[in-house]
Amino acid sequence: MQRLIRKSRFLAYLLVALFLGEAAPLAALAQQDPPKIENVRLQINGRSSVYIDYDLLAPTEQVFKVSITMRSKTDSTFSYVPQNVAGDVGDNVFPGRNNRIVWSIAKEYPEGIREGEYYFVFSVELDQETSTGAGTTLIVAGGAALVGGIVALIVISKKSSTGPGSGSAGFPQPPSRP
Repeated sequence: MQRLIRKSRFLAYLLVALFLGEAAPLAALAQQDPPKIENVRLQINGRSSVYIDYDLLAPTEQVFKVSITMRSKTDSTFSYVPQNVAGDVGDNVFPGRNNRIVWSIAKEYPEGIREGEYYFVFSVELDQETSTGAGTTLIVAGGAALVGGIVALIVISKKSSTGPGSGSAGFPQPPSRP
C-alpha cells in the first residue's frame, strides 16, 4: 500500500509540473501584441480593378482571416464589403510585407470609384483552424500526459489490489509443466 502511495505521489507531482509548464506558455501567448495592419496603399486601375497593398505585422507562425470594408470620407454612414476580391484576403492569410488584395471592381461598380474619396477598414482575426503555435502543441502534449498519468495510476492500483494475499477470488495460475 505504501508503494502505491509513493507512486501516486510521484504522479501527482508530475501532473502539477505539467500544468505549471502549460500555464507559462499560454500566458505568454495571451500577452502577445495583436496583429497590425500598416502601410496601406491603394491603386485604382481604371474601372476594372483596385489594388490594396498592406503589411500584416504578426508572428510568422500564425495564420489570419482578413476582411476589408470600403468606407466613404464624405458619408460616415456608407459601408460596403467588396465581394469580388482575391489575393491576401479571407482565410489563410500569412503575416508579411507587401500583401496584396485585388478587387475586381467592374462587376460591382461599373463606373469605378474616385481616388481619394474612399478608404478601407481592415478586420484581422486569428484563423484558429490553421494557426500553428506552441500553445496548441503544449495543450495536446499536456492532455496526453494527463491521460497517460491517469491510466498509469489506474493500472498500478489494479495491480496492487489483485496481487498475492489480497484475498481476490481470481483464478489461480496453472501449474508449470515438468
